[in-house]
Formats: sequence, structure tokens, C-alpha cells
Amino acid sequence: MHSLTFFVSSYREATYTALLALVLLCLASTAAWVMSRNQSRETQRFWQLTFRHIAALCFMLGLGVIWRAELHSMFIALGAATAGILLAFRENWLSLLAFWTRVIKHQYSLNDFIEVGGVRGKVIDITWLTTVVAESVPGREGTLFSGKVVHIPNHKVLQDTLTVDNLTDEYTLHIISLPMPKGARPVAAEKLLLEIATRHCAPYLEEARKHIDRLMDEKALDIASVEPRAYLSVGAEGAVTILVRITVPHSARGQLQQAILHEFFEKADNKAWPLVAAK
Repeated sequence: MHSLTFFVSSYREATYTALLALVLLCLASTAAWVMSRNQSRETQRFWQLTFRHIAALCFMLGLGVIWRAELHSMFIALGAATAGILLAFRENWLSLLAFWTRVIKHQYSLNDFIEVGGVRGKVIDITWLTTVVAESVPGREGTLFSGKVVHIPNHKVLQDTLTVDNLTDEYTLHIISLPMPKGARPVAAEKLLLEIATRHCAPYLEEARKHIDRLMDEKALDIASVEPRAYLSVGAEGAVTILVRITVPHSARGQLQQAILHEFFEKADNKAWPLVAAK
């Protein structure tokens, strides 16, 4: 009789669980479709991820309510073994903690470029246990991808240094580095490169200025200007490198860098960039 009662009770709770999962799945899919229809693929992925996390959280809370009696009995029965289970899944609990830390502190989000534990790439998905990135090639010059997708355990964010490239949700400061060959005239090359960068970045400056001003107010940062700036760096044996800082949408920095460099090499004369290195 006791077994029959337990079976009926469990059957009822299992049914409620299945209904809860079905309802949340339908609600999350519908809400994501309503919010992201006629939007870009990145926006669609953002809303799908957002409502998926909301649905998952509601499902976990629902499980706690539906199975509260059974969960209470299980923890009592397990007793001291509960601590062992928690210890065995330590990394999973840490990953879950790191996920909610990210949500609260808003450390990074979809489409950001991050680097954790030597792995750098564009965030394409975030789950409760892992962050999925499209790996980029070594270095920070542009956004070339290696073709690999890396699943980074979220607990790595707590244990390793986290680097997020974008300055705001949409804009970032990007450095174009151009080492000069022997015999080149760095000042002439710097002037030409800065003119080209300014023209290519002009369509973004007004919106970038709004984002940067808002960031300066919120974070008490002092960023001199969003306009492109050029600098000369002198290294070993007099080697000169031109550094141009630009403020651009972080999703377009690779394309802008290539456009700027292509135009520079098309317009640079033999004095600014010698075709034959000086002996």
C-alpha cells in the first residue's frame, strides 16, 4: 500500500514536472521569437539565450517546489554523504557560481571578445556551466577566427584572469600597429595613416562619443577623445612603429583595420613606405 501511494505521488509530480518543462519551453520560444523577429542573427541569439536562462531558472525553482518533500527526505537520508556529493561536483558548483557572478556584474555577454586562460575568441553562447567562444588566431590585430569552437568552464573565470576587449557594450578602443621598414619616413606615414583612419571612423564617432561619455560618467574614467590618435614608438636599434588608436564598434574592428591598411598601402608613396628596403 505504501509503495502504491509513493508511485501515485511520484507519478503526479513527474507529470507536473513534464507540464512545467513544456509550458516554459513554449513560453521561452514564443517570447524569443516575438522579441527578435526581423532582427539580426546576433540579436536573435541574444534573446534566445536570455529567455533560455530565464526558463531554466524558473524550471529549477519549479522543481524545488514540486519535489520539495522528496528532496527533503533525500537530504535527510543521505546525511553526511551530501557533503561528499557537493565536493565531487565542486567544479560544477563553481561554474554555476561564476555564471551568476557574470550576470550580476555583467562582466561579458554575447558577441564580446574575451580571453580566459590563454584562450581568446568571440562569445557565441553562454550556459550555466560553460562559455562557448569562436576562437580567434593569436594576437589582437583584427578578428580572424581559427575555425575552432572552445567550451570554457565558467569556473575558469573565477580562477584565471579575464580580459574583455570591448570598452562598452558596442564600442571598443582598437590599436593598429604598423612597423616601419628601414628608409621610411615615419612622420609622413603617420600623417597619411591618421588621415585615412579618421575618414573611415567618421561615421561612428558621434554614436561612439555618446557611449564613451556615458561610460566616463558611470565608471569615472578619463578618456581623452574618441577621435583617432596616432603615436610613434621607437624600439631597439631605432626601429619605429606607428600606433593608431581608433574607437569603433567591436564587431567591425577587423574590417575597419583591413580597410584602413589597404587604403594606406594604395596611397603611400615611395618615401612614406619604400618599395625597396634601404641598405
